[in-house]
Amino acid sequence: MVSPHGGLRISGRVRDLSLSGCFVESASINLERGTQVEVYFQTERLHFRVAGNVTVLRKGNGVGVAFLSPSARLARQIRELVKELAERD
Repeated sequence: MVSPHGGLRISGRVRDLSLSGCFVESASINLERGTQVEVYFQTERLHFRVAGNVTVLRKGNGVGVAFLSPSARLARQIRELVKELAERD
């Protein structure tokens, strides 16, 4: 995850991914609600970024991010990633 205005990079594990957002699990995240971020997704087949806003902060655990109007292309990539992750479970 990247804060585009602050240059801050945070690595974490994505949980609860949906078309509207996700939860990024990381003990090192300490962002305020409303902070604009970019979430970078990388798997063997997919690599893309989605802009979003922090909507939930759980100190020491992570943040919830609501995606900001992803384009049709990004929405398709998110659906592909959701499907790929569901197939792994």
